[in-house]
Amino acid sequence: MSSSFPTWRRSRMKVEVSCFIGGVVIKEIVHVDKFEDADKIAKSRNPFCRVVNRKVLIK
Repeated sequence: MSSSFPTWRRSRMKVEVSCFIGGVVIKEIVHVDKFEDADKIAKSRNPFCRVVNRKVLIK
């Protein structure tokens, strides 16, 4: 029995990460398998940011 959705789409979730850089809060949207990995991806895009908040948009 096969589903109509690809298997790689089921394990991904969309997370909004708020980063503080130079007095401004920037919101990044990342696609991750684990909620904890959202920080790592946001920090890799902006190495000098400080993660303020994370929020799951789609699970």
